[in-house]
Amino acid sequence: MVKLIRFLFLVFFIQPICAQKVPFSAQLYIELFPYEDSGKEKVSAMASLSADSPYWNVHRRFDYLILNTPRIHAPEQVELRRKLFDLYPDTNLLKRSYIDQLSNDSKLQVYVFQTIEAIEKNASKKTQTFSQRELVEVASRFFYCDKVNPDSSVQAHVCIGLNGQRESNWQKDYTLLEAFCYEAIFSDFDQETSPIDQAFTRNKEKVCEKNLPYFSSDDAYLMKVREDLYRKMLKDKRLQKSLMNYYHLHQDDVPFRLE
Repeated sequence: MVKLIRFLFLVFFIQPICAQKVPFSAQLYIELFPYEDSGKEKVSAMASLSADSPYWNVHRRFDYLILNTPRIHAPEQVELRRKLFDLYPDTNLLKRSYIDQLSNDSKLQVYVFQTIEAIEKNASKKTQTFSQRELVEVASRFFYCDKVNPDSSVQAHVCIGLNGQRESNWQKDYTLLEAFCYEAIFSDFDQETSPIDQAFTRNKEKVCEKNLPYFSSDDAYLMKVREDLYRKMLKDKRLQKSLMNYYHLHQDDVPFRLE
């Protein structure tokens, strides 16, 4: 029975992905980051989509899935990552083992398969439907305040890993929508003049000005500014317009529909 289940998984998930001209496992790039710990040279590593991938033009949505969905990247899997990184200095073995972990991760494979199906223009394979409200709400959680500086200014950023998605405890699976929002935001940032960046900067200034007179502690202030910024970005017309423009540009190659 176990062999039959494994066979069915390979048929329905692995083969469609590998049926592409370049197997997805061969489209992964592993970057190593050397560092020194107690006089010993060590490395950490990060996976992303290779610049040689045929899907490079939308690499950010794949990078989001690669870093957020596999078991090895879960916060509680510190020991698993340590064992992987301890394969250094055999960098070839480390990279192969890392790619094996990702290639054999069923959750990642499902999301990647859905994403590739949409890119390959299979319009009938739209897996989910979201509202415009859900689109903007998910996007707003990427504008994350993470630190109060000594001068009481607030450090904030948009990031694949450190953001407000996990703490939102969504009841619905927004993973594919999150990947799209991350891509849309950074595509806007790439412009010479970015409406989203302008909205982010100005809204952060406003919520800091509003809350600073009631400062009691770094933690309380940071939490209040963070939550207020989420709400500001959710209502921001510049963010809404930019997201919808990007959706209309890519509605044929994303694995969901907007109502």
